Amino acid sequence: MTCSQCGYKSEFRFQTCPSCTYDVIEGMFLDLQKASTKGLVSPPDAVTKLESKSSNRYPMLQSISTLFRVLAYLSLAAGLIGAIIGISMSSARYGSSSGGTIILLSILYAAIGCVVFLAYAEIIHVFIDIEKNTRINNSLLQEFMRERVE
Repeated sequence: MTCSQCGYKSEFRFQTCPSCTYDVIEGMFLDLQKASTKGLVSPPDAVTKLESKSSNRYPMLQSISTLFRVLAYLSLAAGLIGAIIGISMSSARYGSSSGGTIILLSILYAAIGCVVFLAYAEIIHVFIDIEKNTRINNSLLQEFMRERVE
């Protein structure tokens, strides 16, 4: 094996170069990623198969994420309806302080509810994407290491 950083050669496989302490495995993987983003290397067939399979993974989590998005927009709509009710109650008949309080609380509820539910939905998508990227990177690394050994 040869270190791509300093050129140190050894008959043994090593992860960290004994000469310059360069992480050889990570360096090879980063080189492959750079080459694939520039279009110099096409992704292996295993990665393409994984990407097509991963769109169907975790349907329940995707449904829950969609439910959170719907709840976010519903809380926004409820907050706006509450603000409209607060505006209508701010007339002289109900007293001006009750309408202002309802407007303020409705807008606060809408903002907090919408942000929290959208954050939950995005967190679920982030976890799904992390799992997908981990699988793809693992298969790329295995494919790359198989080619380096051969």
